[in-house]
Amino acid sequence: MRPLDFLNNFDGVRAQTQKQAASARAIAEQVLLHKGFPQPSIDVLHLVQRGECDVYRARAGSHELVLHTGPEQVVEQLHDNLVTLEQIEGEGVPRVIGWTAPPDCEHGPAVLITSLIAGLELSGRTFKREAWADLCDLLLRLHRLPAVAESSGRRRPVHDAASFPALAAQLEEAVQRHRLPIRLDRLRGHLSAMAEYARLHAAAFNVRPKLIHTDLSRANVLIDGPKAGIVDWLDLGPGDYAFDLASLKFAMDSVRPGDSAKLLKEQASLYRALFDDSTLELRMRFFLALVGLVRAHSYAHHARPYPPGRAWRVRTCYLHSEAQWRSPLRLEGPEVGAPAVMTDHRPLPPTPPLRALFYLASNRRSI
Repeated sequence: MRPLDFLNNFDGVRAQTQKQAASARAIAEQVLLHKGFPQPSIDVLHLVQRGECDVYRARAGSHELVLHTGPEQVVEQLHDNLVTLEQIEGEGVPRVIGWTAPPDCEHGPAVLITSLIAGLELSGRTFKREAWADLCDLLLRLHRLPAVAESSGRRRPVHDAASFPALAAQLEEAVQRHRLPIRLDRLRGHLSAMAEYARLHAAAFNVRPKLIHTDLSRANVLIDGPKAGIVDWLDLGPGDYAFDLASLKFAMDSVRPGDSAKLLKEQASLYRALFDDSTLELRMRFFLALVGLVRAHSYAHHARPYPPGRAWRVRTCYLHSEAQWRSPLRLEGPEVGAPAVMTDHRPLPPTPPLRALFYLASNRRSI
């Protein structure tokens, strides 16, 4: 692409972004006015994230709000999920203020307005024991909610053990297609062992579903002093709370690697007692290994040219899965298992020359 073409394309994207923001602002102000909001005029609008729903942070007078804009089906699903979460009392979950679908005569976005969950991303700097306790309490209140076995139908859940063969096939295909630095015989052996484990223990995995978040990444857990909140509830659905616990352990491996396994053991032991869950330790072995594969799968499917940093992340997440499988969590005795190993959140060298050398060293041969 010629420099002039690049600049023209950049200007076009920026203009489109500004147009979308203006549309979202106008629709949101109509919703606030209709709801009788005391200060319906939006003074500040800041794009936070792009995705299935674009997320904006907004301020209307003295009120901090969040705007979610996107296709009607996606925004409506998020709205319905948050309405379901109104069963959870207290703070820590966004609350619906209002939403609207685009008029029949227009093709604009649907807009959902929610309260703002204050705080910063979960990290080694923001972690506090009080916030951890608050987060665990919030998750327990979520996981106490029953759910029907059927999902919303938007996508087949990767956290379901029955979906594992499809996930394994897609991951193997991506490793082959992109020539990622993972030996196929090693990958196939690991995937086969997990598939056989799930088959042999199928009865143990047949548990009554609960509502689970499904994506407890560091970015989706916000810490505000001693308080914790969770955002991005688009994929809320029925499942095994063991997957949420395993996802939280994956995040904590880069936040508190010295404590992550112990903290997980304490929480899983509590769940085993409260839910009279005699097979939780057995299922945790599978789900702790599954989370790394799910993360590797999300990085692996990428169009060419394949970024070297993404190849490094696929490999790192895969190695995390192997480590959890080799040394599973133990809820009895002094041995804890579930070692804290490197995740894709490991900081990379900041400057391009050093980062390039890091990629070359990490990806020079298959594991």
